[in-house]
Amino acid sequence: PSCDALPDFEAGDDGAADPLAVPAGQSRAGRITAAQLPEDRLGLAVWAEDDFVLTNGEVALLIEDTGLSDMYDRHGGRPVGIARVEDGRLVEAGDFNEILFGFGAFLVETESVTVLNDGSDGEAAVIRAIGPLGRLEFAGDLLEDLLPGEDYSGLPGAMDYVMQPGSNAIEIVMHVGQPSPRGARAPFMVHAFFQHYRMPLWTEDGGFVRPDAAVPMAAFVDDAGTSYAYLAPEGVELAPLLEQSGVMVFNTGRQIVEGCSVAAIPMATMVLGGPGLSGLQTALADHRGETLRPVTGVVRHADGSPAPEARVHVRRADGRHFARTLVGADGAFSVDVPEEDVQLFAHVLGAAPLGPVEVATADDAVDLTLPALATLRVEVTDVATGESIPARVQVAPVGGAHAVPADFGERDPRNGRAHVAFSTDGAVELAVAAGEHDVYVSRGFEWELFSQRVTATGGETLVVGATLERVVDTTGVMCADYHIHTHRSPDSPDSPRLKLAGLIADGLEIAVRADHEWVNDFQPVIEDMGLADHAFGIGGEELTTFAWGHFGVFPLVEDRAQQSGSAIPWIGRLPPAVFADVRARPEEPALIIHHPRSGGTFGGYFNAAGFDRDTGTVARADHWDEDFSLVEVFNDDSFEQAADEVADWFALLSSGRRVFAVGSSDSHDIYGSPVGYPRTCLDLGTDDPRATRTWSAT
Repeated sequence: PSCDALPDFEAGDDGAADPLAVPAGQSRAGRITAAQLPEDRLGLAVWAEDDFVLTNGEVALLIEDTGLSDMYDRHGGRPVGIARVEDGRLVEAGDFNEILFGFGAFLVETESVTVLNDGSDGEAAVIRAIGPLGRLEFAGDLLEDLLPGEDYSGLPGAMDYVMQPGSNAIEIVMHVGQPSPRGARAPFMVHAFFQHYRMPLWTEDGGFVRPDAAVPMAAFVDDAGTSYAYLAPEGVELAPLLEQSGVMVFNTGRQIVEGCSVAAIPMATMVLGGPGLSGLQTALADHRGETLRPVTGVVRHADGSPAPEARVHVRRADGRHFARTLVGADGAFSVDVPEEDVQLFAHVLGAAPLGPVEVATADDAVDLTLPALATLRVEVTDVATGESIPARVQVAPVGGAHAVPADFGERDPRNGRAHVAFSTDGAVELAVAAGEHDVYVSRGFEWELFSQRVTATGGETLVVGATLERVVDTTGVMCADYHIHTHRSPDSPDSPRLKLAGLIADGLEIAVRADHEWVNDFQPVIEDMGLADHAFGIGGEELTTFAWGHFGVFPLVEDRAQQSGSAIPWIGRLPPAVFADVRARPEEPALIIHHPRSGGTFGGYFNAAGFDRDTGTVARADHWDEDFSLVEVFNDDSFEQAADEVADWFALLSSGRRVFAVGSSDSHDIYGSPVGYPRTCLDLGTDDPRATRTWSAT
């Protein structure tokens, strides 16, 4: 049997001429202008003029236009930003990254994005992206094992984004057509979030602890910007499927499209609100028709001064985490809470949280006074010259750091430390609890470690003068880390400023930015921080295939007119062709084989190619390229831990290959993996980072 031809998906137009001008109780859809776009406060946004916006006049979702997209999903028609609306433009944008919607391992390869209804008729505003289904190519074999099944490439598909009049929610619907009599079966409907380290995940039962079981909703929180909750369709839950390199993949179960038909598949509802989790909870209550009550107050230090560095947390009567909010410069806060008794906590880095402070249902105001803290001021100088020098300062309370509940989502310095601070000018002030603390001051391998035990008394300022002695002479030698991640990578929480402060404090001079699938350069940030006397930055990327390994490529020049800043394309190609493209770049970059034995074929090139060091042969000759000359033998590990990589390197040398070993940190989270451990030192004949501006990969 055969089917009658399926109808084409209806397309629309450009929508409302001014989509941000929304009458009360309505919604609008249309193209955004450059003047209406929000501030890109972190420099990570990928939205652009003429993308589409869906808004009720209070909150807004940005949908990317057609064309080659940045990051992993190369197709437009997906969400690229969330924000509030104020005075005719978007403000307080969330640090939104990327969401993928999959019919199993297939997504809509968008060919057109249009407005089906702009909302001016008082009905729902609707944006539609249309295109055939295509395989999620960048994931390589990663999803193939999880999502086996037939090839549904070419099936007609569409994505609808629907905002009801006046609503703060967007309904997301995938349409899939099956022109054959045989049904199309997806083992899972896939929802992939490249989000957690930029907008941490929160759930109603676990707070900021990642769920290990199915949940009805996952929220993503930007404390300083608009946030969103992602609600599964009614009667369905989001079940964790996979987490890899900061990408969290959930599924909502099997879906069948009957033969000779088009199915409308509800994917999720996105509720927008903010700033932060507190503002999102207010939006969720409005969406659900629930009532919250405001609680206001002020967080103060023991001496009565405001504590603007504090963050207030709320627990429900049953003990579940409900909200957190930043306080203002005057210590004031306001948070909406359920109509029940709640508990408030105030957290300041370096001390135990204050609380619980009971807030009864009848209470609408409460002030929080922190225990008396001491100020620890550490001043670092070179023992030989008396000059101030950059350094890393670590403070470890005797007996261990105060525990902070995991569901609060506060960043943990780890290993019993209350503070890890990176000073670029030789001085730092830290708040510490009363009691004994061990203070450690260091500046990398070349300098002797300083340590001192101090006793802090609440309310006092305690000064520690740390003098460091340089014990390794590296005249004419500078050290590099070729593998440093920042929050441009989906699996790193660290800003480039934090990474640079850390590497300079630890005595590193040459820094290569190696974010996943995006070309970025540290040097402009170094210049902006006024630290060009201490370090030199080099642009690059980590070419992150999900099929045959990871590779460092540098130097590269960012070009925002190109996909992902001019990242090297690799999807659907084999290593020799990609490596040839690298060598053909005008920057004449070097290519490093990153962690060649790590993570099976996903992260290890030698594994993917089947390199046999005993015979010097490979099992997959079509994957092998003989011209590489740099191998990351050491990756955040020791000589013993890198035994396989060391043996590979020796085998290449024994076969007559001129291959150089490098060591790098592969630093993602600086508190657990600091920059420059290990590092690769170069005899350049100079100690001046400014002189390396003439450096090239050759």
